[in-house]
Amino acid sequence: MLTALVSAKSDGVTTSATAMALASSRPVLLAELDLSGGTLRHGLLRHAPSGEGRVLDGRIGLHRLPRADWARGESESLAPAVDENLWPLDGSDSRVVLPGLTSPAQAPSLAHTWPELINVMQLSDQQHGFDVLADCGRLVVDRGRLHAELNPVQVLQQADVVLLVVRTTEASVALAHPAVQVLRQELTAGDDAALGLLVIEDGTYPAQEVADALGVALRAVLPFEPREADYVTAGGHPPRGFIRSKLMRAARSYGDQVREHAHRRRLHIRMGAAQAMSPQVASVAQRVAAQRGAGVRSHG
Repeated sequence: MLTALVSAKSDGVTTSATAMALASSRPVLLAELDLSGGTLRHGLLRHAPSGEGRVLDGRIGLHRLPRADWARGESESLAPAVDENLWPLDGSDSRVVLPGLTSPAQAPSLAHTWPELINVMQLSDQQHGFDVLADCGRLVVDRGRLHAELNPVQVLQQADVVLLVVRTTEASVALAHPAVQVLRQELTAGDDAALGLLVIEDGTYPAQEVADALGVALRAVLPFEPREADYVTAGGHPPRGFIRSKLMRAARSYGDQVREHAHRRRLHIRMGAAQAMSPQVASVAQRVAAQRGAGVRSHG
């Protein structure tokens, strides 16, 4: 499963993605793809030793991949370079992070690297059983379209699910309205199942009311817990009972639900593609549709 998280403003994308990664019972690859720059290396990851004597510095992260992509042969994969730039999210071997850019100026260099990086992320899911969570940060819109260099547009387009992170405040909901329109125009191609909401309960409106107002399916609801959220982003010593906190329980439960939705959507797409590739199936479908239409007319 490849799930991308974005927001119209700085509304808790990194906190939400990291909480879902920490709470997951499955192997997870968290990719910090916010092109304004990554923040985990300055927070939570400072307290996550690699166990190999390595130090998380500027020589590790997303910004190292364009050069590796340029240097690799045509028959070689980018996977080894990605693996070299992963960092443990916690003390386990099953949760890893691709730390983000160290400067927004590095974003344009990724233009030709996205297809191969997406392929590596998809293979991590399909062949190695990793859930992939992509922290895509704040959307940058230019004249009604996603800015091609300042958003990981291709990741959003290839994701099984795109979660727009919204807080239950009037300001957050107001800013989310145009973001929904842009995402629907550029990402889903009429398939609303790709787009969903992750709502953070940090305001006066009920989560379902926010979803109804935006016209987007509610996929996840996370409680606003300042202590736990601060640890997820800044690191340090976890609050007492962190693993059993409301935030982590919700992140685990809704993460499972998002995964199930992504699985169903992927199967639906595959079935549609298989039908489109088979003239026999397409012919049968056309005949059935014609018969149904004739039946409706005869009863009219």
